[in-house]
Amino acid sequence: MAAPEEEVMFARTERLLLRPGFPEDSQALAAAIADHGILRNLATAPSPYTLGDAEAFLAQPRDPVLPSLVITERTGAAPRLVGGCGLGRRQSGAVELGYWIARSHWGRGLATEACGALIGIARALRLPALEGSYFVDNPASGRVLEKLGFVPTSVSNGGVTYEFGGGTAAFLYLTDNAGTSKASQAFWSVEDVDREIAELKKRGVVFERYNDMPGERSSEGAVIAGGAKAAWFKDSEGNILAIVQSL
Repeated sequence: MAAPEEEVMFARTERLLLRPGFPEDSQALAAAIADHGILRNLATAPSPYTLGDAEAFLAQPRDPVLPSLVITERTGAAPRLVGGCGLGRRQSGAVELGYWIARSHWGRGLATEACGALIGIARALRLPALEGSYFVDNPASGRVLEKLGFVPTSVSNGGVTYEFGGGTAAFLYLTDNAGTSKASQAFWSVEDVDREIAELKKRGVVFERYNDMPGERSSEGAVIAGGAKAAWFKDSEGNILAIVQSL
């Protein structure tokens, strides 16, 4: 009989196959993660993300207890890579569920389907609990966690949420790539993004424009998508900062 860890390294759902990544996945993986809309929400991925980064990731030793899997969609032809998911150990010792879906496949429920299967793997591995987290300007990821049964808490490993007056809040976390990362380094939750943009522009702040980001644009240039309105700007050291309004 195969060892339990060998039995659970693959998972099949109605539309998907979750499996370990292979060297031949490197080009598809690099192309998907290099997309700014994906990279900005991955806390540990190098930026920019290159083919060499994908090859190095796929060459890493596999952890049989905490699998890292690619998500492929089963089609009439060869399966195509549509995302990735896995389990990782936080500094606190807790096991965290992580996932991403390629932009061209957003809005199809693939993250919920894949992570449901990943939770099944965690149960088979007899892991007592899972944690999940998401960036405040990516509320769609938070809704995936809620659908999967995760309960929001005020605890955030690796960072601290500060609440201020006027309905604003900030989430701060340590990073080794300050000033060089293409992902957002800090977020402020505000009541009216357009009002904040107008006020900051008066003070000389120049906002970033990402033409590849999906969604509509507000009168002040904020991106409206995924149940939120958001805008980004850089500080004097080149860190990307964001202000976000939940809709």
